[in-house]
Amino acid sequence: MRNIRAYFFHGLESELPSSKVDVMEQMGWEVGSHLMKYKSGEPYKLALEKVKKFKPDILVGSSLGGLTARYLSSYLDIPVVLLNPAFPFKGYNMDFPDRYGEFIPKAWVLLGAKDAIVDFRQNKKEMESYGACISVDDHGHRTPKDIFKVFLESILGDIQVEIDIR
Repeated sequence: MRNIRAYFFHGLESELPSSKVDVMEQMGWEVGSHLMKYKSGEPYKLALEKVKKFKPDILVGSSLGGLTARYLSSYLDIPVVLLNPAFPFKGYNMDFPDRYGEFIPKAWVLLGAKDAIVDFRQNKKEMESYGACISVDDHGHRTPKDIFKVFLESILGDIQVEIDIR
């Protein structure tokens, strides 16, 4: 089993350091990340450059970071782990491409049934059409560290298989 290289994207109202990065590092993952300045500049373009340089096995994103990871995965063919992705905010003032890319890589999604910011049913419907492995837990928009850890542990074998066959 080889070490997993992940690139993490935090959400709009979050910053670094992140407890999610801590969880992945405690599991032995090598994690890259950078502060996403969603409200200025060209955050998607910068994220694309950072990911290409880091060469991760997997992208991990929370909320608007999940939407960012989803776009990147569709252009770079990299599997994703998404936490309450902000799909309803596709029109958010960002430099996202006009549409997703040609790839539909493997995706694991954790949704919070008590999410008051993004309706988990909208996310679930979109991710079902994408063919994602979807889990729903009883949390809100922010995914607690312990729930994230249990989720990652539950999909770790599948992630390892996916990156080993690439």
